[in-house]
Parts: sequence; C-alpha cells; structure tokens
Amino acid sequence: MRAKITWSLLLPALLAALGCGATPDRFALTTPADPRAVSTPVSVEEQEILRHWGEQLRVRDASGASRDFEVPALVSNGESGWVELADRKQIENFNRNFTCGAELLETWRRADGFVVGSFRLVEQPGANQCGARTGRLRAIAVKIEGHRISRWLDSRGPALSEAVRARRV
Repeated sequence: MRAKITWSLLLPALLAALGCGATPDRFALTTPADPRAVSTPVSVEEQEILRHWGEQLRVRDASGASRDFEVPALVSNGESGWVELADRKQIENFNRNFTCGAELLETWRRADGFVVGSFRLVEQPGANQCGARTGRLRAIAVKIEGHRISRWLDSRGPALSEAVRARRV
C-alpha cells in the first residue's frame, strides 16, 4: 500500500514535467544572435562597388557614381517606400543631389541580403556644402545584382557594426 501512495504522488509530477516539454536548457540564458551575422560574407567586389560609389561622390562625379547602379534602380530614404529611377539620367540626378562625399569605413551583410556600408561624410572639392555634417557617419544599405546596385536604401540603422562599436568603447 505504501508503494502505491508513493507512485501515485510521484507519477503525476513526473508526467507533468515530461508532458510540458520541459528540457534542461529550456530556461538557459542565451544572447540572441546578431541579425547581421549571416553565413555569406560581403565579397571584395561588393566592397569595391560601395567604395567606388563613395569615391565618385567625394570627387563630385555624378556620372561616375551612376555607373555603379543598374538601370532601372530602386531607391528609398527608409521612410517613404521605393522610387524607381528608370534611366541613367535619373540615376545621375539622384547622385548629383548628394552634397557630401563618402568614405567607406566598413561593410557587413544584413540577414535580408542587403550589404550595409558605413560611410564617413566628407566635403566635396569646391562645393563646401557638406558643412557641419562633415565627419558624421552614415549607413547605406544596397542590394547588388549583376555587378551593380539595384536597390539603394538609407538604412537609418547604426552606422557602425557592433564589433566596431565594441572596440571603440
């Protein structure tokens, strides 16, 4: 009789623990994965496309900067949706409207496949329009297809990766 009472008390507790799917690591504390940490690294070609684009802005060459874009290309300021730039002239005008040049500091790939470039804003020769923004950091995300930028997005995210920000602290 005593054995029946022990098992009758112990068995429901054991079944409840097993039935609820409790596993030893269920309550373990873990750090979420960095969403930028993906298996595909940024290629040398992708880095060079971003570096070239920023350099062309730095020397005020809208035509040169536009050659890094596919036609048509989609652009977005990150707030109002995508706008199609249907021909080379529209792409040149888009690049001509930048009042600062851009020096590429680092790149990383987002989980959605976009490559993010962290840029330091620099003055363009003779323009002196960058002004107080000179030296600020800006993150631009691009989708590169067929060796050209097919989508350009002001990412509105951090302008430096977690690894760089951690090294600066």
